[in-house]
Amino acid sequence: MKKLNYSFIPLFLSFLVGSGLIIIFYSIVSIFCNDCINAPFIGWDPGSRFQVSLSMADSWRTGNLISPFWKLIDSPTWPSLRSFVESFGILIFGPSPLISIYLNLLFLVCIFASFYIILYRISKNYISSLLIGSILCLGILEIQPLLLYSFSGMLEILGGLIFIWVVYSIILFPKQRILLPGFAFLLLQAKYPYAILFLFTFLFYLPILYGKELFKFFCAVLKKSKEHSHRNPILLFAIIPITIFLLYKIKFIELNGKAPSLLLYSIFILITIDSVRFLWNYRKLLRYLSFDLYFIFSFVFMPSLIWLVIHPDRFTATSKTIQHVQGEQSVFTYTKTLNQDIPFLWMISILMISFVFIIYILQRRNIISQIKLEEISFFKTASEWIPFILFPMITILGISLISPNQQERHIYHLYPAILLGIGLFFIRIIHIFDITDSKRMKFFSNFALALFYFFILFNSYNKKWNVCYAGDKEDIREHPLKTSRLAKEHSIRSTILINDIDTNHVNRADSELAVAIEFYKKKIPLYINPNPKNIQNQDYDVFRISFQCDKNKFNSDISKYLDINLDDHDSSGDAKITSLPYDSMGCMEIYSNK
Repeated sequence: MKKLNYSFIPLFLSFLVGSGLIIIFYSIVSIFCNDCINAPFIGWDPGSRFQVSLSMADSWRTGNLISPFWKLIDSPTWPSLRSFVESFGILIFGPSPLISIYLNLLFLVCIFASFYIILYRISKNYISSLLIGSILCLGILEIQPLLLYSFSGMLEILGGLIFIWVVYSIILFPKQRILLPGFAFLLLQAKYPYAILFLFTFLFYLPILYGKELFKFFCAVLKKSKEHSHRNPILLFAIIPITIFLLYKIKFIELNGKAPSLLLYSIFILITIDSVRFLWNYRKLLRYLSFDLYFIFSFVFMPSLIWLVIHPDRFTATSKTIQHVQGEQSVFTYTKTLNQDIPFLWMISILMISFVFIIYILQRRNIISQIKLEEISFFKTASEWIPFILFPMITILGISLISPNQQERHIYHLYPAILLGIGLFFIRIIHIFDITDSKRMKFFSNFALALFYFFILFNSYNKKWNVCYAGDKEDIREHPLKTSRLAKEHSIRSTILINDIDTNHVNRADSELAVAIEFYKKKIPLYINPNPKNIQNQDYDVFRISFQCDKNKFNSDISKYLDINLDDHDSSGDAKITSLPYDSMGCMEIYSNK
């Protein structure tokens, strides 16, 4: 009897899987393009970042090559790496905010590709990696917050992509050391809190990897520090700001404005200086006990700490984010979020625990070792999938206990890593219970997996996807559209924009961005709510956008920037003041002295 040739299976499955995912992705993007009428209105943080992107693109366009790189370094509120990338998209495709959304979709595709690459590199099994990876991709699309954020300009998708590779670089360490500091620094450039949380989690993970080395190092350091404690003047300097901060916390003294944050900054920078000095003094001892630990502290922790402290505003913005009170104030907030976003997670967790228990019993009785895993034990390979689950869990525990700013979106970047850890676990299970090396058995086991995948694929194809991040209410876009039209008609020369829309209003950021886009198209400088100290002359027009025309308020605002009085100019005829109310949606007031 002629033997069956199974060599066509990988190619055939690749074609089906690729076609299925492309069809699903195309249907979702089509829904976005056809149904999401508010898509260009990307909202608060994305809108502000896109204005930075416009500024960078204008610098490239005018030949000012220094300014974009300076903005990349000088990023006090959030990292400018994304704006740096967006600026090239603006140069190529024009100043459409949709660039920010499509960039996120590109990051989502990169997450999908990362699933396949990491699954295959760890498991070395093409078919299992192909099918499990595809199930994970569909799982990402089934998590509603991730799907919505993929069609927005938010940073969570980029954070999720880099976080996957940070954890994978830990698994590869120390065979490929250079990857870990590289991806850790990229995570810092994705979003500062993500990097801080990762470093916090990594501190708890290090004793698992290097417990003995850390114990020996701290014993040796403790012995030496007692002998040389009087030689550390930095700690004496730190006593003063620490004392003032404690007095402020117990309300013995009062501090206003940025003073508390700058006080924390002074404490943090002294600790960082002391840490660098400490690492330098004990570098030989640390290298002797563990070169890996020396490398991690020198090239992962230190660069991140130094990057945070070299810019005071960067540190104070980060601390305000962590201390900001918003959302539920409960240690179970993120547990509820996980249960809500990934409803099958608890069932899978129980299933995984059951499998681990069964495998342990089978290995104890030498059943598995007789039929499979002659060289590789399941528990020896646990280090390949446990970090993808352990790192997110410790991170969630950390922000639940430390930060009062508990918003659901703060853990969205952890979801892809959790799913990847689950996928790697089940790939190992498949390999363990594939009890024979016969091609026939491999065919039937992968055929069963393929049926499961195509069942999920069929359900996904027939689903009505919700991808409109900005909603579908038409009245949301009326104010930005009218503001854009008026700016297009009246922009003449360098202009100061005064955004007087309420700080909590949904249209504030998009209306401001609409004006900025029109000025970018006309290549006219625009200064949005600038610091009055930076305005050097009076040769400006002034725009004020608000929800009601108020001449007195406009007069007061202009006087901050230009040494004029609107009443005097009205009487002399030297200036033109135009009030352009548009229905119930607001008003644009324009001052021009020409």
